[in-house]
Amino acid sequence: LMFQHFTPPTQQRPWFGMMDPGRRVETSEDRHVMAKHKQIYPDEMQTNAIEKLVSMIKEALKGVSD
Repeated sequence: LMFQHFTPPTQQRPWFGMMDPGRRVETSEDRHVMAKHKQIYPDEMQTNAIEKLVSMIKEALKGVSD
C-alpha cells in the first residue's frame, strides 16, 4: 500500500529524434498483399448485405430454439 500511488519516471527513448522504429518500411510484398486484400474484400454494399443476412439467420435460429 505504501507504493499505491507510485508512478515510475518516464524513460527517454534512445532513438529520440531519429526515425520511429515502430514504423515499418513498406515492402513490395506489403503492397502485393494490400492489393490482393482490396481485390477480394467485399465492398460496403456487400458487407451490409452479409451483416443483414447474418442478423436475419441469427433471429430465425433464436426463434426456433425458443
